[in-house]
Amino acid sequence: MDGRGSLGPRQLTDSVLDQLTSCGFGDLEEGNAETPIRSQAFHIEWHNRAKNLSTSEVQRLNGLAAAAGDQIPKRLILITTAGISRPAADFADTAKAFVFCVDPTTGRLMGLNSRAREVRLPDTDPAGQNPEPW
Repeated sequence: MDGRGSLGPRQLTDSVLDQLTSCGFGDLEEGNAETPIRSQAFHIEWHNRAKNLSTSEVQRLNGLAAAAGDQIPKRLILITTAGISRPAADFADTAKAFVFCVDPTTGRLMGLNSRAREVRLPDTDPAGQNPEPW
């Protein structure tokens, strides 16, 4: 931990990767500094701003996710340290995206849209669940 009580970038990434893998996102793997977590089925975006996510921002990121797939569009997993507007959360659900808030001091994930809240994170159900790939 640093002086502010936050986890370092590597610790935060490891925590997020462990939680997502434990709850059924099976093809996630450690990436590099530019793309900390990689996947064949999902496009993972990090939002590290204080401002809550808006609908237009989630739409833009979802478009990037869809375009990132080689043969089929990828689905979006969005990790933020902020919140999300209700309309943006509704759009994320319609787009079959997962939006999680990560606590920078503990690395703990919390679902921000209903699709992400349906995922059983490790502390809530050790058996986990498999999110449908599409």
